Amino acid sequence: MRQLILLLLIAGLVPSLSYSQTVAVELVKMNVFYVGVENPIKIAVENYSCEKIIVKPEHGTITQTIDNGHYYYKTDSCAFFDERIFVGVTVEDSIKWLDTLEYRVKRIPTPQVVIHGCVSGLIKKEDFISSAILTYILGFDLGDTFTVINYSYEIWRNDSLISRETDIHGCMLSENLKLEIVSSQKGDKYYFFDIIAEISVNKCRRQLQSTEYQIE
Repeated sequence: MRQLILLLLIAGLVPSLSYSQTVAVELVKMNVFYVGVENPIKIAVENYSCEKIIVKPEHGTITQTIDNGHYYYKTDSCAFFDERIFVGVTVEDSIKWLDTLEYRVKRIPTPQVVIHGCVSGLIKKEDFISSAILTYILGFDLGDTFTVINYSYEIWRNDSLISRETDIHGCMLSENLKLEIVSSQKGDKYYFFDIIAEISVNKCRRQLQSTEYQIE
């Protein structure tokens, strides 16, 4: 009879199930922890109520939600490392540690730039001018955690550079860029580069891949 059943629910795509001598671990979504986001966990110990369970990480923090047995693991470090989770129960006035589980902590995948739902390609003038520079991570189920904090752009018409603006702060289109879009012509190409995004929780920054849009 297993003494401890630990159900670890982390966002991901392919379910998997692994066993040790006293622990069963079900990885329902992603099979690792990610820095800078709240990784959901569900923990149950056989013959013990949720109030008796003690969960302690070696590096990050674990907080309990209002639902019994549900927790969030989180680390604000910009590094990636191996994490150990200690699971125990309270017995009278002491803690009885039952098992130690190890998981990989990884950084969030680098996102793609998205303008009006597209990562590049043709875009209508009216859609372009009403948009912001956002980010998207394909297959990542823990939310979109990055915010664009800086970018530059060039505008090309018939292979000639007609406008350039650098070091623009924030994710909104600059006033100059909006004016350029208003007066744009079909086929004008907008090339975005030096795009920097930041995770709001831990301020870790990432340089994103350049992208290009063309007026439809």
